[in-house]
Amino acid sequence: MLKKCTDNPKIAETLKQLVQERGQKRWPEIAKVLESMYDIKIEIPFTLKAIYQDIMNPRPGLNTEQLKLLVTTAMKYRSVIRLALPEFQKVSGIGISRHKFVSRLYRFYKNTILAGIQIFIRNKMDYRKRLAKFPGQSIGRILQCKELTGEDDFTQRLKLMADQLEILLNCYLSLEDERDYSLLYDILTPRMNKKTFFLLLNCISFMDDLRCIQQNVIKSDEELMPDYWLQPTIKENKELLVYKRLFLDDMDYKFRMYTDSQDVQTEIDFKFFLNNAYMKPKSVVTQRSVKLKTVRGKITVNDKKYPSDKTIIFDQPEEESEQEGYEIDFKKHRLLNKD
Repeated sequence: MLKKCTDNPKIAETLKQLVQERGQKRWPEIAKVLESMYDIKIEIPFTLKAIYQDIMNPRPGLNTEQLKLLVTTAMKYRSVIRLALPEFQKVSGIGISRHKFVSRLYRFYKNTILAGIQIFIRNKMDYRKRLAKFPGQSIGRILQCKELTGEDDFTQRLKLMADQLEILLNCYLSLEDERDYSLLYDILTPRMNKKTFFLLLNCISFMDDLRCIQQNVIKSDEELMPDYWLQPTIKENKELLVYKRLFLDDMDYKFRMYTDSQDVQTEIDFKFFLNNAYMKPKSVVTQRSVKLKTVRGKITVNDKKYPSDKTIIFDQPEEESEQEGYEIDFKKHRLLNKD
């Protein structure tokens, strides 16, 4: 659906116009309009936001130097995307979207680990399959361990893993050819050995296990497979400083973002309601007695009869004779209309 919308200029232009008219809070309405106009199916209306952003800021292709700048900027900010992305956009002058930034960064992380597997691991296929299951964010969180303030031995070992990951990334960045593993071996082996690389792989797995604990994917202690990093029980893992700092704080931040957005949306809806109320005030009848023409449930206006379930009040009724008109008791009239 993304490719269909971006490749079809008519759909792209219509989407731009609809967003400009209705704003970026009405994706379900916009999706219905597009479906009716172009005979397409939009399963999740919110995906139109990413499509709209790509249309307004086309995803640029990154050359080698720009990719290196992207990675070094992310490393500078410990892989915290909300800090690294604006800095990269400012320095490079490239209006890259968040989705593109994250996907290129995490792909580079995984390619770096794959290069290390190529050098240090004998049974390469098994480790490649395991790495494919881990999100790139699990690798990035290792860099964030450098910000941990604890002085205990466990935290210090995590900081050491962050340093080792930086060494691996910098060595891989220095290559002209990403597949020049012999040169990478010569550069890397004086600074990292096989045992340290194994610990780094285990640390990636550990970060992913903490993510699963936080998201309740792992619900019981029996599902844990304790290794060098992981603790025997869920409770013990939740007591770790790295869990409290990288996972609880991160989720609190995202929750605050969500609640803030909900408050903003509620405020927008309330203002919209008030504006409509002031722009279209309800008409109030001030007259206490009005003469009308009625014939057995019908309203007569200019000699034309219209069916009516209740009496209609006209702004300026015609003058009528005493035989044709009658006085209305408004209190009794309201009670009858309620029935």
